[in-house]
Amino acid sequence: MRHAALLLLAAATACVPAAPRESFAIPGHESAELAQSLGGTLFLDRPVGGIVRVSLPDHDLTVVRPFGGAGSGDAIYGVSGPDRKGRLVLLQPHVASRWTMRIDTVLKVVSTNGESVLLTRPGDPLWDDTMTHPALSWSGRVAVVSKSRSDGRRYRLIEHGNVEVWDLDTGAHQEFAVDAAECPPSWFPDGRRIAFAQVTRDGKSVNYRTLILDTESGTTTPLADGGFPVVSTDGRTVTVKRGREFALLDVASGASTPIRLPGTVFDPPFAVVDSRYVLYRARPTEGVAPQNEGLFSYGRAIKLVDVQTGRFATVFADISNLTDVTGVYAFKP
Repeated sequence: MRHAALLLLAAATACVPAAPRESFAIPGHESAELAQSLGGTLFLDRPVGGIVRVSLPDHDLTVVRPFGGAGSGDAIYGVSGPDRKGRLVLLQPHVASRWTMRIDTVLKVVSTNGESVLLTRPGDPLWDDTMTHPALSWSGRVAVVSKSRSDGRRYRLIEHGNVEVWDLDTGAHQEFAVDAAECPPSWFPDGRRIAFAQVTRDGKSVNYRTLILDTESGTTTPLADGGFPVVSTDGRTVTVKRGREFALLDVASGASTPIRLPGTVFDPPFAVVDSRYVLYRARPTEGVAPQNEGLFSYGRAIKLVDVQTGRFATVFADISNLTDVTGVYAFKP
């Protein structure tokens, strides 16, 4: 009897039509002209420990740092953009003690002459983050937000961090106690100012605000509400993330303009070109095939949107949601 009941249940279940699977891709008409107008270079980290350079708009790939094996432990947490000498800075974990599970933080400089260690900093047995992804100015200055203190809770994000700066050419080091949040800093083109975020609390609600740090005077200037700031290539605007929304801030006036990122999965943008064109990670667009299907297939795309016209296009069609993306960009006249 029991077996008969199970058979009837299975038959009834088989007769129920399966719910249609929602496509992860987004509908929309992309602008091929917009994609072809963006020149420059993307730098992507690839598992395990590799970095590739992608030229735009032709998508030629060059290996900058070879891939390691699956068990090599040579993982990359973050990669900076290049400076004027073509150097990159990468953030890596290093297991210092398997007994205490302490994972140290290592900053390395990658250049045509090889690699060198800029900094090794002891990690935390509670696995607190030690510092954010590095930002590298065109003039060769590295900036991170580093942990200054913790409340001891596991996986705690940085809320009271310092902004630290190293000059790759002179070796000079600066540290600013500015209560910075765990959002990667972003350089202005002058190589002097940095946009960073602070945590603001309203009862149980946690929000962010963005400030500008002058590394020569050490002074900070509030800009607007929002975190994860990204400075435009011309230095006139900064994008910020406010919950699940994004805005473009005018540095001179403080004016805020909402921006729409088609297909966004709520990752903050990683670049803004000429205060108009925003690069970001997103869901793929229907009908746009991956560039490297069969080698890497991750289900995310790098997209470009013109915030003035709303036109958008895929710049690179297949990346991971964990892929760190940096680069240098310019629009053809």
